[in-house]
Amino acid sequence: MTTQLRVEVDDSPVYEVLLGLFAFSRPAEFAAGDAEAPGLGITQAVTSPRLKRVITLLGGGSCPWDQLIGFASQVPWPRNLARFLDELERADAVEVLSHMLGFYAERYPEHVRAAIADAADGSRTARDLLTHTLSQGDPQRQAVTSQLLAMPTGQVQALTVEAVRRWHEEVFAPAEAVVTPLLAGDASAKRALLTSSPDLLIRIATGIRYVPKPWIEGVLLIPTVVLRPWVIATNYRRLRIYCYAITEDASDRPDLPLAPMVRTYQALANVTRLRLIKSLAASPLTIEQLCRQLEEPESALRPHLAALRAARLVGITCGDQTVYELRDDLLAAVGQPLKAYLEQAAGID
Repeated sequence: MTTQLRVEVDDSPVYEVLLGLFAFSRPAEFAAGDAEAPGLGITQAVTSPRLKRVITLLGGGSCPWDQLIGFASQVPWPRNLARFLDELERADAVEVLSHMLGFYAERYPEHVRAAIADAADGSRTARDLLTHTLSQGDPQRQAVTSQLLAMPTGQVQALTVEAVRRWHEEVFAPAEAVVTPLLAGDASAKRALLTSSPDLLIRIATGIRYVPKPWIEGVLLIPTVVLRPWVIATNYRRLRIYCYAITEDASDRPDLPLAPMVRTYQALANVTRLRLIKSLAASPLTIEQLCRQLEEPESALRPHLAALRAARLVGITCGDQTVYELRDDLLAAVGQPLKAYLEQAAGID
């Protein structure tokens, strides 16, 4: 008997703070934000020299801030920033280091967990093992892993707490009163869909076709404004986490509800993106297959695929390979919003 996938939806300003740090640390990946979203422009956020220094000490763009999202999801209610920081400060320092090393994102054998404690006690052999194992061949991650392991665990913990606190105070706090109700409203709407198909809810929220993994016991959906229009996915222990961009907000600006429709038509107004759609109309394809068909390098196609995903025209299936495919409701996504807008403008019931 097949067990139905456990899917939950959660919202908290804590997640938005961590995602802000995640995006700020990776400006090249999140340069094209959604100008309509309140509190955006995060990759160019004005921060103090001290905050920038702390982020650099923790690994900059290769620091897995997304792993603290998993930590935050385990914090008891009320899941606010004060409670999160309190739990982070009271946590075992080796556990915090494990999160910042990205240990819980993969299924590592038990001896790797033991090596983290040994490295914290000063074992150079354990440090070398972890630097090799946790970096997974990525030179940047290798450098960051080595950098974090060279610091006392208490310092890593203190810097992590400081980075989160400073980001909240310096960057997120001015937008918190506007953003928090948007996240709560979207999460409430998504929870209303939980009684239907959990797989369909994941697809609706993220544009990703979920492929079950035997070690994954549940999926956590987290709405975000700060990453709009992007979606990020991460593993945390036996949990798959999707941080998905909300598409609309409830502000009193009458033009904002048009933003998703504008995004859709802007995505179509490009020759390369139309060629991608035509290729995907024949069958789902990997990025390598698309590069061969269009005779374009991967670096040239990825931004266009991101734009098509943000416009909810293209989805992906994440199995052994990432496969791009047209959304099932492609034609409806293109035509229905315009039809509804014209009918509303004409006063048609």
